[in-house]
Amino acid sequence: MESDVDTKSIVVPKDFRSLLYNSRCSLNLIVSSTSNRTGEANIQDWITFIERLKKGNPQFIETLYTDFYNIVNDGKCVNAIRWLIENRDKIARYDEARTANALREMMNNALNKYSLSPPGPVRAKKAMHVVRLSYALSWYLDGLDFGKCIDESHITPLLLRIRADYSGLEFKKTIEDECIYAYKLYYKNPPSSKENQEELDSGFDCITEKLYKAQVLENS
Repeated sequence: MESDVDTKSIVVPKDFRSLLYNSRCSLNLIVSSTSNRTGEANIQDWITFIERLKKGNPQFIETLYTDFYNIVNDGKCVNAIRWLIENRDKIARYDEARTANALREMMNNALNKYSLSPPGPVRAKKAMHVVRLSYALSWYLDGLDFGKCIDESHITPLLLRIRADYSGLEFKKTIEDECIYAYKLYYKNPPSSKENQEELDSGFDCITEKLYKAQVLENS
């Protein structure tokens, strides 16, 4: 799922004062890499990250399906991250209506950018993004686990053909048809399930309390 953000960093307040007075943050920074290229880093506190998950933001839900668990180097965070990983399929459907609507809006925006792009590699790249999102939305509405919704392996042959079409026009009808199919699914039976919210809220509260207690005690 394409994003302008190249990396995400989650911050846990290190002491009681920070927790009380300066624990909320959310900002994007432009950073340079060893290859002399620049990228965007999103930095936010733990509570903001949890809130984004509850709001059904696909780009933050997607984080739970990456290897970020493997790069956690703070023992206090391991159990909290493990719980998120174990419950990610439920979290991805914490508020189905919001997540589906967000995917639909992302697909709309991607389709508009594709339509306005001049022929060339950039247009082909935008076409691929539209297809990814149209399939992600359709599969999400069909009830597939979120990890499968963002798994490109099932549509790799189509994506490769689109990438090879630098005019960005050969697959125009295919792209539009995929979006129309996703639209029809969305409006025919818009999702509304919130069945796991109470269970997940309890879990979110529990892991956050344990994480913050451990962090504050270590730095008090």
